[in-house]
Parts: sequence; C-alpha cells; structure tokens
Amino acid sequence: MEILATISILVLLSLLSLPALNLFRSQSIVKDAAKTVQSILREGRGIAVAQGKNVLVEIRGDDESAMVWNETKTTPLTKRWFAPAAVDILDSNMKDMSRPPLKTVFFDILYAPNGSANRDVSIYLKRRDAADSDTGKYYTVTVVNTTGIARVYPNKQ
Repeated sequence: MEILATISILVLLSLLSLPALNLFRSQSIVKDAAKTVQSILREGRGIAVAQGKNVLVEIRGDDESAMVWNETKTTPLTKRWFAPAAVDILDSNMKDMSRPPLKTVFFDILYAPNGSANRDVSIYLKRRDAADSDTGKYYTVTVVNTTGIARVYPNKQ
C-alpha cells in the first residue's frame, strides 16, 4: 500500500508539472529560433567582411525563414533556414498592439564589406499560440546599422 501511495503521488506531481514544462519548452523553442536568426545575421555579416563584398540576409515572415544571398539575390550563400512550426516572425513596426501583427513581412538586410548594415532592424519572434498583446512571449532580434551587430532580447524592444 505504501508503494502504491508513493507511486500515485509521483504520478500526480508529474501530471501537475506538465503544463509548466510545455510552457518552458515552447518558450525555449522561440529563444532558440531567435538565436538562430541572430546566427544567420552574424554569418551574413562575416561573409561580407571576409569576401569584401556586399551580402544580403533575407528574413521572411510569410514562411518564417531566413537565408544569406549575394548582393543581387541571384546566388544563395547558405541553405534556407525555416523556423519551427510553433514560431512566428512578425512585423516589428507595429504601433497598435490591439491589432494582430503582420505576417507578410520581409526583412532584407544588406551588409557592406566593413560589416555595417544598410539599416536598423528589429525582428519579432513569438510563440504562435501566445496572444499578440502578450509582449513577454516575444523575442526581439535587432541589428544596428552602423556596426551590423545582431543582438537578441527576451521581449519586445
């Protein structure tokens, strides 16, 4: 009886902890996706500096993907990366948080041979099942144009 009671308590505790584990897992998927986008941006910047040529990094919200191209976007320099199904890449220029963010957003970041980018960029990644107004469920990847350095932040920036 004691063993049965102990096993029952363990099973009950396991069942109670599953929602928290699922939330942690889904947040870590978004964080990993943001880190991967940051890595792709760093790779594009590194190729531009190493080859002494302009390099374009394309990030798309319609199919949640990213890829590094030559300047004219005719030759891919890396394989296309696709975000996990639980992650959305969204428009960072949203001002009205009551409206859902746009998913048909495209970010083309052009890196110069000196490592700088053509513009400042903020890219939002969020859990697909999170409410659009819940800013804590987002990760933001930013690029500063003067340095071209990409950084990840654990919320909307």
